[in-house]
This record gives sequence, structure tokens and C-alpha cells, in this order.
Amino acid sequence: MRIKMAYQTALTIANVVKDIDTKRYLLPSIQREFVWNAGRLKGCLTA
Repeated sequence: MRIKMAYQTALTIANVVKDIDTKRYLLPSIQREFVWNAGRLKGCLTA
């Protein structure tokens, strides 16, 4: 059995940040006050 996978164009971090700023994406209120430090963010992105 063959499974077909659909893929979307990859998003860049810069575009996601821009889209959050322009309210294309909305963050839930529980996440708005949580701030990641640079080390944790880097670890998340490289995992």
C-alpha cells in the first residue's frame, strides 16, 4: 500500500514573525506573556 503525502511550502522564521506582527497568526493568550530566552529558542529550533 502506498501512502501519498501532501507537503506545503516551508515557512521561514522571518515570515512567521512578520505574519504574527500583521495578525495573520494569533497567539493564544496563555502564550503571550511567556518569553523564551535565546538559548531555549535556539535549542527548540535545532531539535
